[in-house]
Amino acid sequence: MNPRRSKYLAVMIGIAFLSSPLILLTSSPSASASPVVVEEFMGDVPISNLTFVDDRVNRTLAVELPRGATILNASLVLEGLPGLLPRSYQLDFVNGALGKDVWAYSEADQGIHPPSVDPLKSGWNGANKKEYMSLAKNDQLYWQTVTSTKQVPPYDWPMQLFHFNPGFSNASSLFISWIGHGFNRMNATNPGHAELWLYNHTGTKWEEVANYSSRLASDFELNHTAMAPTPFISSNGSVDAIVVGAHSDTLQGRIGDGELYTEYIEIVLGYDPVIQYPYDITLEIGDTNVTTHYDYLEDELVIDDTQDLKGAIQAVIDGEHVFPGNLIIPFNFSVGNSTMGGLQVRDLVIEYEPVVNLPPVWMGPAEVETLEDEMWTDVMDLSAAFPDDHNTGALSFQVVTVSDPANLSARIGWDGTNRSLEVQGAPDFFGEATLRIMATDMFGASGNSTDITVRVLQTADTPRL
Repeated sequence: MNPRRSKYLAVMIGIAFLSSPLILLTSSPSASASPVVVEEFMGDVPISNLTFVDDRVNRTLAVELPRGATILNASLVLEGLPGLLPRSYQLDFVNGALGKDVWAYSEADQGIHPPSVDPLKSGWNGANKKEYMSLAKNDQLYWQTVTSTKQVPPYDWPMQLFHFNPGFSNASSLFISWIGHGFNRMNATNPGHAELWLYNHTGTKWEEVANYSSRLASDFELNHTAMAPTPFISSNGSVDAIVVGAHSDTLQGRIGDGELYTEYIEIVLGYDPVIQYPYDITLEIGDTNVTTHYDYLEDELVIDDTQDLKGAIQAVIDGEHVFPGNLIIPFNFSVGNSTMGGLQVRDLVIEYEPVVNLPPVWMGPAEVETLEDEMWTDVMDLSAAFPDDHNTGALSFQVVTVSDPANLSARIGWDGTNRSLEVQGAPDFFGEATLRIMATDMFGASGNSTDITVRVLQTADTPRL
């Protein structure tokens, strides 16, 4: 007999038995499971306030559900949370028009320190175009004011006056920053010196708000911050500043000029923040866009079966293999633009039915054949013989009993793809024996076969002399 004939015969016999399967169970799980309700996101989070200040997408929320679960109901609530967007206006010699938004004047003389000049009627020298351009960037190009040296007090002082007119008067804060340095090489103690003064529009006087003294001639920053109401902002919103450099001086009969170098100056005016809510809110679960709210969300939005939240969660579960363990399902929320507004996610309810697992079902043949004195023979594809509800192709198998182990051996074979039943008769044995196989799925549920008759067919012996 052809040694492969027994395998094909076994398959034909198996087909005959498919019409009347017999199932033997070693465990009997319930046919249904009680529903389970999840009311929190992973990490025991019932309510989460999501932010979108730095990123349009927030991926911090997820749920953990068993593989193979059936989602019965799902819903949650979204609520837009207001946030305050700070607003500010920067005015410098880059974005301000000279003579309209910004002005710059200089003077170097005796009797002008401390400052007492009227900022709008100073009569000082206006900056020319080249000097104006040197103020436009922090680029190592300076607007320079130098004294005509006086050998005895009162000394000459170099000063620069700056007038800023932003065009609005409702500023809530003021920040002014100056970068540069003052210098007099004849000052042996602190040759580097500068002062920042702001005009008090209520008291009509100048007030020193910052200064530095140093042995170095390198650039320093002088700055000041004031919150409204502040007298340093006029009724029409303008701001006036004077920067004072090192005065002229002498050292051992040597005369030194007072010098002032301005690299850059700006003001930043803050004004009332605006309320922001999140806009164009999208919820994605897996590959499903559950919803997009094309507007500002200023109240509550319920996400449920209307948007098929249940179906989106189920699609993720159905796309994964079923075996013991849980799936982590991210809930990705995004907005149209980064915003100071927030999104509250709450009232999560996911009702599911855990996976119902049944033992492997015996659907194999009642009889198989092999030949006398044949080597190990594959007589049955066990994956086909034991279909399973979830783990077909991933079952483990065991030969449970062999009625005549002295004359028949059986084992589980593996060809790299499928597991099979392999049998081999003892030398010169022919006849019948029975065996049983047990299949176990990944949940630990087992199913046994019926008695399988193995026929070892006699073959003619080789003639001997």
